[in-house]
Amino acid sequence: MYQLKKAADSEGIKLALSAFGDEFSILEGMNAGISILYHPIPDEISGRIASGAFQNLNWGPMFSVYYYQKIAGTSEWETDLNLMKEWSSYFAKNLAPEPEFAGKLTELQEEDRLNAEREYKSYLAFLGRQKILNILLSSGTGNLHVYPGIGGWKEMEILSGVLGNQETIRIATESTCSFIEAPHEGKIQEGKPAFINVFTEDPFIDLKNLKTLQRIIAGEIYYDLYKNSSDRKSDLHGKKGQSSSQKKRGKQK
Repeated sequence: MYQLKKAADSEGIKLALSAFGDEFSILEGMNAGISILYHPIPDEISGRIASGAFQNLNWGPMFSVYYYQKIAGTSEWETDLNLMKEWSSYFAKNLAPEPEFAGKLTELQEEDRLNAEREYKSYLAFLGRQKILNILLSSGTGNLHVYPGIGGWKEMEILSGVLGNQETIRIATESTCSFIEAPHEGKIQEGKPAFINVFTEDPFIDLKNLKTLQRIIAGEIYYDLYKNSSDRKSDLHGKKGQSSSQKKRGKQK
C-alpha cells in the first residue's frame, strides 16, 4: 500500500481506499498516508489508533449500504421501502423494487444477520465517538438496495440520527462540496458564486422539510419548483439581459 501511495504521489494522483469496514485494510491505508476512505469504520479501531489520526481523513461512510444489508428480506426492509416510496414519487414509480425482490437476493442466515447487526452498531458507535471527522455525503448508490437520489436521503437520515440535523446538512453542503472542489464550496462567501436552496420549511428542524424546496439559486439564474402537478413545467428566470442560450444551458443543469 505504501509503495502504491508513493507511486501515486509521484504522478500527482490522489488515492481513495474502499476498505468495506475491514479494520486491517483501514489501518494499512491510513499508515500509508491515504487520506480518502470509503465505507464504515468499526468502533474497535478506536483503541488501536490515536483519535488525532482521523483529523486529516476525508471519510465517506456509506452507512446506507450496511443498513440495507442487515434488514434485507425482513419486514423492516418492506416497511422502509414503503417509507421511501412515500418520500419520493419518482422512486416509487421508476426505481422501487417489488417487496419479494429483497428475499430473492438475500440469503442471510440468522447468525449472519446478527453479525451484520452487531457490525452496523459498531459503525454507528465509531461515528458517535469521534468529534473531529471530515465526513462526506456518500450514499453507496449502486450497491444492493441503494438507489439513485433516495440513497442520498437515506444516508442523511442515518447520519442525523447520530449527529443531528445541522451537522448532517453541513456534511451535505460545506464538507462535501469543498472536497469535490465546487466553486461555491458549499457556503456563502464574499466574492464567490452563490448557490442557494430556498425552502418553505426549515430542514434544520426536520430533515423531511428538504421536500419543501421551492427555489434553486445557481449564480445568476434561479429555478422555481411548483407543488401543483399542473405547474410541473417549472420556470427558469435569468438575470435581466441574459441571453436565451444562457437560459437554456441553465435549465439543463
